[in-house]
Amino acid sequence: MWGRTINELKHSAHMANTTNTTFIIRGLDACEVYRVAVMVEQPFGLGPREETQVSMGADAKAPPRNIQASLNNITMTITWKDSCPHDSSDDQKYRLFVTETNRNVTSSYQLLSQKNLTRSHYIQIHWGGRYSIQMSTAANNAVLSDPVICNGPEIPPPFELTYMDSSFFWRDSPNLPKEITSKNYTYILHLSHNLNMSDAEVYECTKPPLVVETLEKGKVYYAAVALKDADGYLSQWSHHLSIEKPLDDELVLSQTNAVGVGVSVFLVVVALLVVVGILAVRHRRLARSIIAFTNTHYDSSQGTTLITTDHNLDEDDDSPMIRGFSDDEPLVIA
Repeated sequence: MWGRTINELKHSAHMANTTNTTFIIRGLDACEVYRVAVMVEQPFGLGPREETQVSMGADAKAPPRNIQASLNNITMTITWKDSCPHDSSDDQKYRLFVTETNRNVTSSYQLLSQKNLTRSHYIQIHWGGRYSIQMSTAANNAVLSDPVICNGPEIPPPFELTYMDSSFFWRDSPNLPKEITSKNYTYILHLSHNLNMSDAEVYECTKPPLVVETLEKGKVYYAAVALKDADGYLSQWSHHLSIEKPLDDELVLSQTNAVGVGVSVFLVVVALLVVVGILAVRHRRLARSIIAFTNTHYDSSQGTTLITTDHNLDEDDDSPMIRGFSDDEPLVIA
């Protein structure tokens, strides 16, 4: 058993079995002190433990330690320390490997020596990128460090995804960075029968709406949309939209339209009847004038036109009779 601390040794963080009286431990870090314990396990159970300490020396091929990555917008700061901080050389050089895992593209950097105890390097990354960082010294056959994972800032996804009349609609996030909007970008729509999008059909367009007329009636679909920038990086996916196209959607739409038109016509007719009724009640004198006009007749013996009013129309009507007049006789009102 071995470990850097008593606690690691106590909990057997590293352990191996052997029947020999010698054993080679590999992969130890340079300039570290390890505790090593040996004991007999069989045939009579665990025997007493014999411990010792081993100090590791400097190794030009050992990777840097304490590698970290932090973000400030799209600037990534990578820091590390020498494998032997107290025995480092001012001319120590390193290699940096940054792999964008979405596209599996690796960029390598040859870093010059630095005099700081904690060394650093800055690189520009991309919105929506996923990065794996490894380092080594510049020595031949140097050992790579364990990967450090750092994700770039997320591209804000589209939102308010809806479906209507065989078309998908959505809106851009108001927080899209200028690095995205200043270039051409497209949208990717996934359409699947499964919520996990395992069998998704992929559609791409430059702007909404996106027309999809292949949805089968009576089946449930799940849809989600993402933004794809000019370099091929994707935003997060929008919320998943559940769609079910009814078996009788055309019939339902037709009936709905017919009922809507019928109701509209009925309401218009009722409104017109109400208006006419109000006018008739408020303007009774106008109604009487219309009736009187229909009773108008022409008196040929006198050459006059006689307009009469029917007193039966209104018992309280005291309006006088009005006779017509000719050119050679005055108008007589009786």
